[in-house]
Amino acid sequence: MIAKIAYRNIRQHQTKTLIIGLLVTLGITVLVVGNSLMDTAARGIERAYIDSYTGHVVITGFHRGGLSLTGFETADAFDRPVPTIPQFETVLEYVASRPYVKAVNPQATAMAIVDFGEKRSFTQFFGIDPAYYERMFPDNIELVSGRMLASGEEGILLSAYVATQLERNTDRKIAPGDTVLLTGMNQTTGVRVREVPVRGIFRFKQSNPALDYVSIMDITNVRALAGMNVSAVSTAELSELEAALLGIADEDALFGGDIETLFGGQPLLRVVDEESAGDSPSGAEGAPMGGTVGPASSSGGADAVFPGGLDDLFFSGALIREVETSGDASGSEAGVASDGSAGALSGGGASGGAVDEETLLARLGLGERTEAVFFDDSNSWHFLLVKLEDGASIAAALADFERFFEENGIDAMASNWLAGAGSIALLANGTKRIFNVVVLIIAVVAVIIIMNTLVISVTERTVEIGTMRALGAQKSFIRRMIAWETALTSGIFGLIGIILGLIVIMILSATGIEAPNVFFEVLFGGKVLHPRPSLGSILTSLVVVVVIGVVSSLYPVSIALKTKPAQAMQE
Repeated sequence: MIAKIAYRNIRQHQTKTLIIGLLVTLGITVLVVGNSLMDTAARGIERAYIDSYTGHVVITGFHRGGLSLTGFETADAFDRPVPTIPQFETVLEYVASRPYVKAVNPQATAMAIVDFGEKRSFTQFFGIDPAYYERMFPDNIELVSGRMLASGEEGILLSAYVATQLERNTDRKIAPGDTVLLTGMNQTTGVRVREVPVRGIFRFKQSNPALDYVSIMDITNVRALAGMNVSAVSTAELSELEAALLGIADEDALFGGDIETLFGGQPLLRVVDEESAGDSPSGAEGAPMGGTVGPASSSGGADAVFPGGLDDLFFSGALIREVETSGDASGSEAGVASDGSAGALSGGGASGGAVDEETLLARLGLGERTEAVFFDDSNSWHFLLVKLEDGASIAAALADFERFFEENGIDAMASNWLAGAGSIALLANGTKRIFNVVVLIIAVVAVIIIMNTLVISVTERTVEIGTMRALGAQKSFIRRMIAWETALTSGIFGLIGIILGLIVIMILSATGIEAPNVFFEVLFGGKVLHPRPSLGSILTSLVVVVVIGVVSSLYPVSIALKTKPAQAMQE
């Protein structure tokens, strides 16, 4: 009965009904199209990052502040080393054993200056184990040239964008087999320099401005650049020669003079052979390994220690130039006695042969370069990326991992993919929220306009409402009648708006929306967006229709109920 009366009233006031209906239709159409676009874009971003970069869950060492796969995204990022995951083997074993885990990928990050010839650029590194990486992300990169890194192999997959920067304004092109010089700086070990072979040049299939600068490198070199391989310091066991060397290089010898004295004057150390040991002021009997160690002469300066110069030391590949010896080197390499012990090195001129680092350390009896003082933590990783089985709950996985960390006293933490994706993905996600706020504002404006239109309609029907009250109609009847009128108007035109919105989405899905710039590429999760209607956007639109109908009728109903029957009859 009430519905029939409400429908009759709507037909009798067609002009006002059409005004309200058009507003509702337009608002709902925009809502359906906009939410479908945003939902499709959000799914695209999530799919792109989960499938290609982050997985569903990112495990890190405990930290505060924003930490993505490229490092901290805070103002003090350069002063904060990325924490490694404590008890990594224990964490890896537990995570990989969970039935809902599909794949895992340990990863580390570092940044470095890249030099190729006279050209220089910047790159961010993902340090990986190729076996883990390819299992988790089997199809996320496109090789421009070369090949993927092999397990246990040192090398770099150079970003195609970085390679373009290095090749700009030059005829020389980077090719697999070339080497690049990497200079990194960290708070643990300071400046580190590495010369690394290029194994290939690649690009991510779904990239963005931040990922364009990312290159992939073996974990050994990434650990070195990031200072990760220095995990502990111990008391070194020194050989006789090492003790002699370090005994002379005391604080006064190192820092007692000015810079000119340190580098331009008398060098700190020299090694002389047996024949000249007697002439040396520090010549001592029984000098280790056939020679003696003492202060170098005042002539020669730094060149006496590094005949090739400091540039040779860091950039030529040879740490030091081999110098002539006065002893007989027959039956062995120059500078190595026939019995296998290291020969004496003279302070004379360079012979021209290059001694590599390992040979030099072996001759000095120093062994491996890091084992004497530092323990190399070969299981240090910044991140453990986790991909879940289809249908698995990210929230449940996070809760499980956090419980494990707490029970075992492991100072680690787990976050969802969005935390590891970084600021660009967060920006895209924030854009969706901004859009939702705009939609909310549009809905509020629509409610106000509809409400004012209904108030005018109710005011014009004062006599009608008063007559109904005089004939015995209760306030509840009047309230339900106006509510039905509003609900019918909002419902009918809201459904029309939903249908129009779906038609628009189908057209856009068929044609596609091409991203006009990089920002929209990130927002769309690719170069072209093919929106799909989502159940969420339709349900949201229906809820908005109901809210508009209910809220818009409240004030007009209160006005109608204030009308007194006698006053209405007189009017």
